[in-house]
Amino acid sequence: MNATQFFSLWLTASQTFFQKMKLALTLAKPKNTRKMMLAPTRLRAGAGILTAALCFVTCTAAQEAAPAAGSEADATGPSPQEVVILTPNMIMGFEYLGTWSVNANTLVPGFSVQPTTIRTQGNEAYQVNGAPPLFKLISRPVASTATALAGIGKSGALLQLDVLAPSKPEVSTKENSGSCEAGNAGWIEGFMSSKSLGFENVSLGKISLSKYRACIYNTIGFTVPESVSSAIGTKEFNDLIFEFDVSSPSGIAGAYLFDNLRVHSVELVQTPKGIAPPAGYGGSVDLTVSGNKPVKETFTLDPMQIPAGLHLKKGVAGTTTLQLEGGVDSNTAFTCTYVPDTSDKSGQSYKLSSCTGAYVAGDLVNSNWVSLLIQGGQVSQQVYAQLVLSPLGDLTGSGLLPAMPTFWGNADTCSPSPVAGKVVTSSTSCASQTKQANQIVTEYFNQVNGTHPSPSWIVAPVPDSATRHADGTPTSQSADKPAVVPDDTESDVTFDTGGDLNPGGSFDAYWKLSGDLDPSAVSGTDENLTHFDAAFTAHGVLFGDDIDMVDAKLTADTNSGETTPTYKPATSSGTLGFYVLGEEIPSGGLTFSPSTGFSVDPNWNQEYDLPPIQIWIFDITLGALVDADLKASGSAALSGADLSIVPSASLGAHISGGINIGIAEGDVDAKVNLITLSAPVTAQAKWVLDDDPGICAATLNGSVNGDLEVSSGGGQVDLDATF
Repeated sequence: MNATQFFSLWLTASQTFFQKMKLALTLAKPKNTRKMMLAPTRLRAGAGILTAALCFVTCTAAQEAAPAAGSEADATGPSPQEVVILTPNMIMGFEYLGTWSVNANTLVPGFSVQPTTIRTQGNEAYQVNGAPPLFKLISRPVASTATALAGIGKSGALLQLDVLAPSKPEVSTKENSGSCEAGNAGWIEGFMSSKSLGFENVSLGKISLSKYRACIYNTIGFTVPESVSSAIGTKEFNDLIFEFDVSSPSGIAGAYLFDNLRVHSVELVQTPKGIAPPAGYGGSVDLTVSGNKPVKETFTLDPMQIPAGLHLKKGVAGTTTLQLEGGVDSNTAFTCTYVPDTSDKSGQSYKLSSCTGAYVAGDLVNSNWVSLLIQGGQVSQQVYAQLVLSPLGDLTGSGLLPAMPTFWGNADTCSPSPVAGKVVTSSTSCASQTKQANQIVTEYFNQVNGTHPSPSWIVAPVPDSATRHADGTPTSQSADKPAVVPDDTESDVTFDTGGDLNPGGSFDAYWKLSGDLDPSAVSGTDENLTHFDAAFTAHGVLFGDDIDMVDAKLTADTNSGETTPTYKPATSSGTLGFYVLGEEIPSGGLTFSPSTGFSVDPNWNQEYDLPPIQIWIFDITLGALVDADLKASGSAALSGADLSIVPSASLGAHISGGINIGIAEGDVDAKVNLITLSAPVTAQAKWVLDDDPGICAATLNGSVNGDLEVSSGGGQVDLDATF
């Protein structure tokens, strides 16, 4: 049944009702006693007709059209020829008009029920227009197979419902200026029934709507009584009925919207230590906007927080403004304007000026798209913003959480400055970047603590500085001074390459491999010389501190000897230095003779403890985990040399810590694999001798081959806490 059919049916019922009411009032005029007796009788008759009409609408809708079992209803609505197969999840999600019924004792002009795509999940929500002073929203029976009921049998479970309540007319006229206040003095009371489980119309409590701001969806929580949760336990059932009685004050304008009935039973205490946040908590939409071209991103429907401010990554704000828009599908829920924040001396910050749709900073608004524009922007300006998603899971509404920053500190200004002979060094730029991020985190969560939030997980996005921006792929290092400097002779074969996992980030791993194969012939003789150098270094950056992980250097010299004009025996020598976290392995290094052939394979793994640092409310102990290996082999003879070096290294971080104050509980205990790399290099120099007395010369065939393997388990550091 479509909206037109519904209104037609309702109009017929209401006309009949008002005709009977008119007759009742006419008959009642001569005597007050007759009025007292007949008017309620006529009222009950009219209400009965309305109830029958509504029942007819509901029952008819329940038999119409539907997708296959287990799927969601189409948001466009079914055709009359389709057959609806209601699933428990459709009922809990208000996915179809026939999943719930509305009963009212008083008829009000304009009263109707319809589906709406203004929702918080799924495809549809439930809209009640022209609400009477009291109406009842009653579900069809729900089975225990509904995923939204998971945990309902646990002690302390909460039943949550997303409700958008309308405001009084005098308040709703202010909506365009963004000041839609609470304005609704009504209430909502929940009930649960199940004959098979032995309880009926058990109250879940009455909650005043006055503490929720009107015009936006708010998540309202009802405590499931212990008697109900214990009766349910882990039992199977198919007759659980929910009822919500809603009191709507007179003078209310607009409609009531209902969506996403579900159970919330997430553990709040972190046990065991270091437990990750539950699924569905945390995330962000990352926007990079340059010049005056808007950028739009779409994503899964989730609560998105209206930010209090935005930040330029490049340029200054000047006279520009920012426009942030978001909504659901093709609907725009809010348009927010941000103006330059004159309190920021850098000139890079904007603050919220106003939002349409009654929204303010900190509101959690369910959206599946957002766009950002620098109005009057120049090519020199660039905004990078991490818009917060689901910081409190699927909770939506106003006043739940202070607006999170969209800028958690610079992510590309850390320039390590390693010092030869030191394992750990800290540059000014890296220390400043870490300090900036720590200050932003600390100030925000101190603000959260000051607002005394309800017990819940609060999950912030992973800061840009802790995410990867490169993949360690080999890059030319021509701009840097190589670790091995060639002697620039024409016969040199050199190599110089390296890579960086996250340039400028507070977490990084970078490496360099360079070398030189330098063959030469002694004029007037058949003596041939070969010199080979190869150097490898790998560094990590953890919270801005540069860690010298692995250093390896191989040097080999061969002399083919001489037969003309005199005899000279062949000789060779080589050295191998291998350092892990500054410790030489083995102590004193290795010397070898390529001419006799050699094969060495020193390896080492070690954890290096760094000085403790303070991040927000955590005392962090940081350890660099290094696994290193160096395989080197070679041989030399009259005809030349074969040499091979295979340095490999793996860098990880062991981060542990705890909270040292009494406002929260939480721990950090994470092992993060940043990078694993292997850089095999083979060098070959072969002299080909021509013993023709008329030629008596030698030519050289030489090569250096490298084949890098880089992988990374990645990872991130989450500072998880519950209040």
